[in-house]
Amino acid sequence: MKNAIKYILTIGVAGLLVLVGLLLLAPAFAAWGEALAVVAAFVSVFVAFDRYVMKDIDTVKELREGNLAYAVFLVAVALLVLAAAVLVG
Repeated sequence: MKNAIKYILTIGVAGLLVLVGLLLLAPAFAAWGEALAVVAAFVSVFVAFDRYVMKDIDTVKELREGNLAYAVFLVAVALLVLAAAVLVG
């Protein structure tokens, strides 16, 4: 999770650059840049949730130990955020 912010920023900036570039050059393909920006936003929400809400639980440790209940909980949280994003968009 330490390098997650670096990767999120990289994906977000790349998504915005691709979005702007494709809007100018090929507007039909601008969805690629928008998709990268949405992925960066979704991952940043998930990292913030893990860091601030689930701060007492080590996510990487739980997943390495094969804690299925924790993995299902994370999938449920991801689906809730995805549902909210679909309803807004």
